[in-house]
Amino acid sequence: MDYHKHFIPLESDPLIFTQLAHKLGVRDGLEFIDILSLEDTTTPNQGSIAALILNLPPCSAYEREKGNEPLHTGHGNEEPIWVKQTIHNACGLYALIHAVCNVPGAIQPGSFLNQLMQAHNRTEFLNTSVTLEELYREAAVNGSSEAPPAGVEVDHHYICIIRQSGQLFILDGEMSGPILRDKPSVNTDTWPKQGLGVVREYTESEKNGSFNLLALVNTQDA
Repeated sequence: MDYHKHFIPLESDPLIFTQLAHKLGVRDGLEFIDILSLEDTTTPNQGSIAALILNLPPCSAYEREKGNEPLHTGHGNEEPIWVKQTIHNACGLYALIHAVCNVPGAIQPGSFLNQLMQAHNRTEFLNTSVTLEELYREAAVNGSSEAPPAGVEVDHHYICIIRQSGQLFILDGEMSGPILRDKPSVNTDTWPKQGLGVVREYTESEKNGSFNLLALVNTQDA
């Protein structure tokens, strides 16, 4: 893939994701948390789940997903916000953007993310933003583990899973667009159970792999 620039990989830490999201312009009341069990679809005292972010190793389920293109997406206004990844090792950033930008009312007016949403070319806006580069680097070097150099190839990759207009989508900047995975019923109780079902497909395809799952939650619903 032809990348325009290289970033330090982002650690799968809910605090790092939350702090970066807020600095980019996500409103108070939205934060990331760890999901430790795929069997529990509730987050007691932490609010409702708005999106899932999975950090996954190489696995056969992901390779099959890549082979599913061309994509079947939503139509018109129902299609989720998606941005092509052109920054190396920034898949965590793109997953964060895909998660928060598809939550109605999540973005503060005048913020970086608000400018991104209004940009004519969102990909180019991300590529050329000095502000983004500075805020991202600050977040990437604050992890508990030593950050690898920018440009180093890493095995793990981030994807985002959302429910929009009664449909389940996988949002991955390295694909060709949003992937429509399922059409849940209008009953909102099917989310996030069906989203966790998609995550389970990945985890079961690589029993020896290391997976990390974050959820974007609305704490105002707690």
